[in-house]
Amino acid sequence: MKVIATGCALGGDLLSQAFLNSGCSVYIAPKDYILGSAVLIFMMRYFYEILEQQRDEREAFNIALNLDHDTAIFQRYSKD
Repeated sequence: MKVIATGCALGGDLLSQAFLNSGCSVYIAPKDYILGSAVLIFMMRYFYEILEQQRDEREAFNIALNLDHDTAIFQRYSKD
């Protein structure tokens, strides 16, 4: 299971570990306050890369992360 939290400042170590310890394989969330438009463009690009470009989840995350300084707020936590 993968979880993407889009609320402000949900990318902390304690919350991410709670999800990972509960069986989640990947947890993605912004580590600070984020603009709603940055969340939208991050999510659109992330899923575009997975669905249309057939990229794996980690690669799609890195592409979406590097769109600009606002999308760079997202963090990815995983068990691997």
